[in-house]
Amino acid sequence: MRFGRPEDFDSLGNSLGTPRILATTTRTQTIHSSNAMSGKKARARKEKRERGRDANAGDAFTRLPNHLVVTHILRSEYFDDDADLARLPAVSRAMRDLVAETGLRFKELDEKRAVELGCVSAVQRRQRQGRLSRQELLCAAAARSGQLEKLKVLRADGWPWNWDTCSAAALGGHLEVLQWARAKGCPWDIRTCHKAAEGGHLKVLLWARKNGCPCDVNELHIAAHQGHEAMARALIEAGADVNKARDDGVTALLIAAHQGKEAVVRALIEAGADVNKADDDGVTPLLCAAQKGREAVVRALIEAGADVNQATNDGVTPLYIAARKGHEVIVWALMELGADVNKAIDNGVTPLLIAVHQGKEAVVRALIEAGADVSKAYDNGVTPLLCAAQKGHEAVVRTLIEAGADVNKATDNGWTPLAIAAEEGHTAIVQILRDAVLVQMQHLSL
Repeated sequence: MRFGRPEDFDSLGNSLGTPRILATTTRTQTIHSSNAMSGKKARARKEKRERGRDANAGDAFTRLPNHLVVTHILRSEYFDDDADLARLPAVSRAMRDLVAETGLRFKELDEKRAVELGCVSAVQRRQRQGRLSRQELLCAAAARSGQLEKLKVLRADGWPWNWDTCSAAALGGHLEVLQWARAKGCPWDIRTCHKAAEGGHLKVLLWARKNGCPCDVNELHIAAHQGHEAMARALIEAGADVNKARDDGVTALLIAAHQGKEAVVRALIEAGADVNKADDDGVTPLLCAAQKGREAVVRALIEAGADVNQATNDGVTPLYIAARKGHEVIVWALMELGADVNKAIDNGVTPLLIAVHQGKEAVVRALIEAGADVSKAYDNGVTPLLCAAQKGHEAVVRTLIEAGADVNKATDNGWTPLAIAAEEGHTAIVQILRDAVLVQMQHLSL
């Protein structure tokens, strides 16, 4: 099964939700002068240069002096992304000098990240240095951060734009920017609606659709991927087909289940989504949720009638994949609702055997308690006990022996659990098995 990230739907990038650090406020100074107007203009020009050169940290943190920012705020643990820190030295020369004194190292924003953050200054810097791949990215960065006035200036200065500008505005939820861009002839395409859906901006999406922007079924898939319940419900109300699949058979419900978006899962189910509809590989929403450990989603799907035993094209069931991943709670939920504990995949591996192989002791105990056959062998005669002995899972070996596993059962080519444990150098397990062999021999002699 292949799941597309939002980037797979188009190329502009993710909605990062990263707060902008830099504001556009400036400190003011009172001018006391009796000079002529020309003198005042000269001072104004000088003050403007000084503000640009020596602006205080208020440009980034309102009313805070630089030294307080550097001492108490400029710490990596306060920022989710190093790229945010990298933007601080650009505030002013004074800030840059103080940052340098801290000895902190900052990574430069790359082109894609700068555009995604809407950091126009970083994009402009790359342009001045001849390192900007496309001139249109300047307008896209301004649109992404909602800087309408900056965008107007860029356009007035002759900077080009393309559909990325509308997509960036939609991703950021900046309806006013999008409206202005369209009024001025900026092109758009299907990615504008996709990005509005990705960002969860319903008003932007509805306006774009109403005004002729191309759209398709992927909008519901994108909303499901991002977990935007209101967006999903609005699209459904507008006529979106909840069972419409992509070319690979993936539906919106499958995506929402995979991502663990319970609210969207329930909204889709309420709208009539087929809970058992699989993709081209036979993967169902329930199997996806079981694989990812999405307990709430698993229960929602089962409540809606999902088939707990429906397998993929190669026989993998939800119980098998939950056992493999060690999701004990989900294993129990599936078994309580009728999952076949001994159903093997096409190559003969059972849920118990895969849980043993992975060393998931709690799951092994749960499966045994539910009736899993501890002696059921893989196609070549490999039993769960031999597998545990080979992998060195001591606790699992003890559990299987306690459950009555045959310690002497060999594979088709003659390997016993004791022999394989000795071969692998698992001395503690060798001793456990020797003791178990003696016990079994004593029982046979009685």
